[in-house]
Amino acid sequence: MCEEDGFMISKIKPVIGTCNDKEKRTLLFAAKELSRYLGMVDHAGDFPVIPVDTYKEEADSIYLVIGHEKLPKVEDVYYDDAIYVQVDGFSGTISGTNARATLIAMYRFLRGKGYAFIKPGRHGETIPETLTDAPVSLCEAASYRHRGLCFEGTMYEESFEEILDWLPKVGMNAYFIQFLEPGDHLRRYYQNYKGYTLNNEEAAGMTWMIRDAIAKRSLLYHATGHGWTGEVIGTDRHYLRKVPEHISEETYSMLAELDGKRDVFQGNPLNTNLCYSNRKVQEKMTDAIMAYLSDHEGIDYLHFWVADGGNNMCECAECVKKRSSDFYVQMLNLLDEKMTKAGINTKVVFLIYSGLVWAPSEERIKNPDRFSMMWAPFIRWFTHPITPDMMDTPVLPYDLNGRLYNNIPFIPRDLSMHVAFYKDWRGTFDGDAFDFDYHFCQEYLVDMSGYRLAKVIHADMVVFEEIGLNGLIDCQVQRVFLPTALGMNVQAETLWNRNLSFDEIAERVLKLQFGEKYQAVWDYLKELSLYDVARAVHEAESMRSPENQEKLEKGIKLIRAFRQAHEAYVAAMPAGNQKHDWEGLLFYGEVHEAMFNCYRAQSDEEVKALEEIYNETVKKKADQFKSEFDAAAMALIKPESMLGFGYQSDVR
Repeated sequence: MCEEDGFMISKIKPVIGTCNDKEKRTLLFAAKELSRYLGMVDHAGDFPVIPVDTYKEEADSIYLVIGHEKLPKVEDVYYDDAIYVQVDGFSGTISGTNARATLIAMYRFLRGKGYAFIKPGRHGETIPETLTDAPVSLCEAASYRHRGLCFEGTMYEESFEEILDWLPKVGMNAYFIQFLEPGDHLRRYYQNYKGYTLNNEEAAGMTWMIRDAIAKRSLLYHATGHGWTGEVIGTDRHYLRKVPEHISEETYSMLAELDGKRDVFQGNPLNTNLCYSNRKVQEKMTDAIMAYLSDHEGIDYLHFWVADGGNNMCECAECVKKRSSDFYVQMLNLLDEKMTKAGINTKVVFLIYSGLVWAPSEERIKNPDRFSMMWAPFIRWFTHPITPDMMDTPVLPYDLNGRLYNNIPFIPRDLSMHVAFYKDWRGTFDGDAFDFDYHFCQEYLVDMSGYRLAKVIHADMVVFEEIGLNGLIDCQVQRVFLPTALGMNVQAETLWNRNLSFDEIAERVLKLQFGEKYQAVWDYLKELSLYDVARAVHEAESMRSPENQEKLEKGIKLIRAFRQAHEAYVAAMPAGNQKHDWEGLLFYGEVHEAMFNCYRAQSDEEVKALEEIYNETVKKKADQFKSEFDAAAMALIKPESMLGFGYQSDVR
């Protein structure tokens, strides 16, 4: 650092001499971000970005360089992230194993200087009042390779930019755009919440913007998933649930046979499997993937999944000769052969889910390095975390389409059963694997304090290493930062460093959000979590049992008491992010109270009236807090144990 006439000069030098175009773009972005954030504090300072070809150490310069010799060793420098930061004052080195990791390292340097990024967008940033000369020294490797999100819920264009901008700020490294064309997902916000129909061209343009934001940060890009069966059926990629106007006899012959008939499953192409023993089907599926890869550059992980849903696997005379997973592995091997021949290095993700939870009995993956195994414990309960002893759970007998289980779609809710199936697959595949989970898909609507769920997330992340999982891609609503940002930060921080304790993370996050009274918030969340009724929601306990009614009553009293104790304090606070966060906390308490009131209802009529109040409460400040919560994804969860309720909640 050099100070001339009272202002600071520090040159930001990204080393781009040997970088490819994508790496250059990310390093230049990192350098500009560093200059921008330093300038936000020292308005008189000068932090010019000066790209250079080679690295050296010199005064008054911060070098951003890929692959410094002092970085921790990792298995693969493209996929695995490690960082090295050695900056004394404002002179030194910021480095990562790749361009993405160097961007992460830059944000970690800023955190070492007093900056914080606990939420996406401007409301999530803490900017220090002054720049200190204190040295920042870091040398770390991420605990897990896979640290990313898959979008669910409703999103608008700016919210995508905010979440993608936030990911590397908290050490996350991947983003998953589901489906071949994610138009259905993109329309949800504009159509369901704003009443505007997004056409295909607009949806495609928005998707391009998302992919570009991913590429700018060199995030690992996961693509597609469900929808490949639709390529054979002839489904419009923009409307995967819409049956084509014409399906040929040849195409019908390739659909899964169920109860002696080949047809679109329950009128939904997305849930329609194919006859996977049929060589023509295998060729068409894998050819469709090859064509997609040729048209879409920059995909790091291509997800090859079969249909969604359950009890929909083919039962023809050939398909019953092996397990569904055996034919799946045949297709995986065929795809690998085609990709190898074409010189395509993209990784392929296969899934353990629904009818594929049973491991193959005969077939084996021939080239494990090509693949990552994705364990998807769908509809698991989040009342407790994954534990190592679950690996000892016996696997249930193989069952095709629920014939052994009274035709109930076989998607197990018991977490230990999910773990047992994962272990069974591990006996056939010892390559890379990660958890594809659903922590923030719906559970945030059951545990509205967010505290119990954050504890479960932390415990899950810690145990991954012990059971052979190399991280997480979370399939989730993106805007889940109310009542606090605790859960999302616990997820990010523990994926980077599994040795961090829950309390370390909680103290940092809550102190940043709520200042001097953070302990009161912590105590409030902790107590409120004791009164959630998750077991009644998940396990059909009676919501009207004396125990649950007492919980609901205590929860409402606690919310009201906390609000009463802090309303005046919040009103008197100066404008700023802490005031905004306090207002969000109190507002979400109102939503929480409205939900509890619905659960206390004693009749259908009362529930309907109270649900209207709940929906209106959600909408009341939807725009004020639209960066932090997804109002259109706040439908009241109605347990069967309440009354049955033959109608659907719809918050618009």
